Amino acid sequence: MSFKAILRDDAKKTFLNLEEFTDEHEINGRMMPALIDSNELESREKLWRTSEYQDGVYTKMILVYVLASSYGRMPAVGSRVTVDGKPYACTNAINEDGIYSLELEATRS
Repeated sequence: MSFKAILRDDAKKTFLNLEEFTDEHEINGRMMPALIDSNELESREKLWRTSEYQDGVYTKMILVYVLASSYGRMPAVGSRVTVDGKPYACTNAINEDGIYSLELEATRS
């Protein structure tokens, strides 16, 4: 077994294991194991981005980790992703060796 194959296997059996770290979430109308993290996104925000605030506008950002094999084709930046019935815009998507790291944002006034 190659190292990359071992990583893909570990992603499913360990990191995105429903009994250990993840819960099932409805993403784009399909149930799948996913980890939703807002703490990591706060750290990334401090390091990489400047925040812009507008009066009366509320922005919620989440980071979703999901198996590429469960999700399908990686979403394009700007595309709509629905998580547990709530619409978000994809602001960044990275394939981390078979796990998608999706930065999602919802804005409302």
